[in-house]
Amino acid sequence: MSLTKMNQSGLRPFQWLVIGLLMALGLNCVLMADEPRVLTIEQIIALPDTPSVNGMPVITRGLLTYHEPGHRMAFIQDADRAMYVHVAGNQDVSPGDYVEVRGFLDPGLNGRNIRGRNFDTSPLIRKISKGTFPEPLRIDSLAGIENREGARWTRSTLRIKAVTIEGDRARLIIDDYPHVPVFVAGIPRPSMLPNHLTGLVVEADGVIADSPVSEKPLVLQRQVLLPGLEFIHIPPIEIEKLFNLPESNLSDLRWLQEREGPDIRARILGTITWVKPGEGFFIQRGNMGAWVQSTSPEVPELGQLVECSGRPSSYNGSGILNAALWREAASEVEIDSVEASTPGEPKADTSQGRLTRVDGILVEMFRSPSEDLAILQMGSDLVFSHLSISAGSGRLPPLEKGSRIALSGVFLNRPSPALSAAETQGSYHLLVRTAGDLQVLSAPPFWNTRRLVILLAALVTTALLAGIWVLALRRKVRKQEILIRNTIAKQVVEEERVRIAREWHDSFEQHFAGLTMLLDATAAVVPSGSQASGMLERAARMADHSRAEARHAIWDLRASAIKSHVPFATELEETLLHSWPEDATCRLQIECRERSEILPRSHTLHLLRIAQEAVTNAIKHSRCSNIRVVWDSKGSQLELAITDDGMGLSAGTHDLASQQGHFGLLGMRERALRIHGTLEILSPPHDNISGTCVRISITQPSRES
Repeated sequence: MSLTKMNQSGLRPFQWLVIGLLMALGLNCVLMADEPRVLTIEQIIALPDTPSVNGMPVITRGLLTYHEPGHRMAFIQDADRAMYVHVAGNQDVSPGDYVEVRGFLDPGLNGRNIRGRNFDTSPLIRKISKGTFPEPLRIDSLAGIENREGARWTRSTLRIKAVTIEGDRARLIIDDYPHVPVFVAGIPRPSMLPNHLTGLVVEADGVIADSPVSEKPLVLQRQVLLPGLEFIHIPPIEIEKLFNLPESNLSDLRWLQEREGPDIRARILGTITWVKPGEGFFIQRGNMGAWVQSTSPEVPELGQLVECSGRPSSYNGSGILNAALWREAASEVEIDSVEASTPGEPKADTSQGRLTRVDGILVEMFRSPSEDLAILQMGSDLVFSHLSISAGSGRLPPLEKGSRIALSGVFLNRPSPALSAAETQGSYHLLVRTAGDLQVLSAPPFWNTRRLVILLAALVTTALLAGIWVLALRRKVRKQEILIRNTIAKQVVEEERVRIAREWHDSFEQHFAGLTMLLDATAAVVPSGSQASGMLERAARMADHSRAEARHAIWDLRASAIKSHVPFATELEETLLHSWPEDATCRLQIECRERSEILPRSHTLHLLRIAQEAVTNAIKHSRCSNIRVVWDSKGSQLELAITDDGMGLSAGTHDLASQQGHFGLLGMRERALRIHGTLEILSPPHDNISGTCVRISITQPSRES
């Protein structure tokens, strides 16, 4: 029911108060349901197994006794009780931390535990401080372990029959109780198996847990979980049994097993020359070295005098000691000091595992987060020098290829368990201890292969650039030379044109002028109407035409200097306006609809001569009032039209004019043909009843013409 309807029903103020209290109480219950309860481990275990309890958010505190996220296993314990915690991912905590766990209760298959919001998530585990392991619950043997309280921190006495590996755990097979698995966490490789525990009676601290083998039906298996090797304690009496053996020579290790049987143990003494934590170390005595496989949590120091007890064996022809325990040698034991020596024969048996000083030329250097690798050329052989990056080892300084350096370390001329390389047959390796084992003997020569290659590349590049520059310069000079020659040739031609035009003006035109005057004087004394008078008049007109042609030729010669970059419209206007007679009785109109077109010089000259001839003929012969000149473009065609409104031309005028010595129309046609144009003479034009139109059309020339 909505509030509006409730209000319409007429509820009293008291009823409104009750409804408000109920709503507030419900909201508070919801908020309290999400608020975790702070409980001790004992209080959590004491809660009833009801649906309201399962899934309840809680917070508890305790010591983290075991943490193995890969197997969803963790346990916490306070002063009174312990419980299982369901972890599904890594968190920044480790056994021995005092932690706070925030999560949700779950009934679980092996007892109540704390998980995340759902089964596949972990609760939040926060480290508060570093804690102290509680006093373990003592168990003399695994007899009756099924009845022991689970999740408690306990100490068991175990007689170890064998050691195997299961995934990332070591499994201890317990004598008399092989059906009870005892797992040691944190064993990632078989080479780290604690085989030295075989046959010993030890005390192990860990957690008793139940692991489901089957869910339907539910079958639980009781097992013991140890957080690491450091929680396995070997009693002094057991250690004395291992070391109560005569000393063996390092050179005899590879023969002992064959002579005395597979279960033989041996004790050796030597000085630590190289250490690989969690797997073993090299020791040396005299001129012999040997690898000792030891997974003891305690790591010896370089240069420390130790005695080791283990199982002798052979690895690729070299003696090693497997499943070994070590301890510091007694002070009364005398042993030679170990100093690095230069190997005489790298393939000799005595060179394997021996502290050696190698000097050679640096060929290459590689760096990784876990190792520095330097490759040295030693005579005709390559030596791969390894420096494992660890606390206190430092890193090799960056060196230039070709440097002569010396390195000290354990020399290997055959495969060894110390290297993780799968195959080292036929190559030499040096296990460097610290960055201080490196000494630079001499810097590389300045003129090495790399610098010579760079210099050669620079010289080749310079030569190529110089050649390209010379070719470009030659091409530029050639272009300038051609341009200068063309300019000089044009200047010579122009000067010659001007000279010829001046000569024509000073000689031939004057002769034509004198001839015309002589003909006119002769015609004055000849009787008019006679045949001689007509012949003289005709000769005078021919002389005038020849004089006009001479003037046009002179104009053509001088006009050759017209600049090619001037638009034709501008040239047309300037030429017609400058040559327009002052005493003309008609009006000239110039209309240029295309003003950007720039024509080749030959086209410009011929079009201007045609326009001049047409305008001159219109002034002299048409008796017109208006002359209209139009310059236009129509697509790819350019058109020049000269139109007058005079009396026009009669049929046959063109032939008659040529016969009478008038060659203007013939000259216009010849000029049109030279520029591949079409000349039309219309009289009258299509849009007029009288007059004449001279129209020439040409194809728009290309820019290169």
